Amino acid sequence: MNTVHSPARSLRPASLTAGISLLLMAVLAIFGNFVAVESLTTPGDAAQTAADVTAAESTFRWGVAALVAVVILDLIVAAALFRVFASVDRTVSMTAAWVRVAYSAAFLVAIGQLALVPERLDEPERALASIEEFGALWNIGLGVFGVHLLLIGWLAYRAAFMPKILGLLLAVAAAGYLVDGFGTIVVRDYGLDLAMYTFLGEIVLLIWLLAKGTRTTVEE
Repeated sequence: MNTVHSPARSLRPASLTAGISLLLMAVLAIFGNFVAVESLTTPGDAAQTAADVTAAESTFRWGVAALVAVVILDLIVAAALFRVFASVDRTVSMTAAWVRVAYSAAFLVAIGQLALVPERLDEPERALASIEEFGALWNIGLGVFGVHLLLIGWLAYRAAFMPKILGLLLAVAAAGYLVDGFGTIVVRDYGLDLAMYTFLGEIVLLIWLLAKGTRTTVEE
């Protein structure tokens, strides 16, 4: 009796695309958020914030542009991870991709608040309010990202081509985003920032995509 084998598919294109995009996102996000926004923002001091942004307006604008680029890369990652995990469970993988798209849309809305800042520098209170609104909207959006990461963690745990520990680490990272996202909504002046301590799974996934995923094949 003849045995019919499913055709094999290399994960190299999707893994390479996702890995490189995630790496670029990390660099751009660090510049956009920490260098161009946070370093120029003095919480509670609108006048100082407006003065600092005015003195480094070009850096601030490039930071906003970098964050927009992060959104574009997020969409690329969503599509690439769908291809990586489609063989595990196509429906869940597609759901994870669309949840990441939803997060990207929320992030873009948040970035829109930053884009208003240079036009409001002559009104420091409004400028600082826009920056604060960006942070609030992004934090809420990170709860949506946590759902995406939880789905990816489940897929990674189920995948025969990935170590189960990676799925567990991604679930822990997802929990950090979910707690922070919902904490921002339900707790006044929430400041735990748990995701800063639970992101290890994201780093391990990036390493796996570039080091192992590029040499992995799966059956369709």
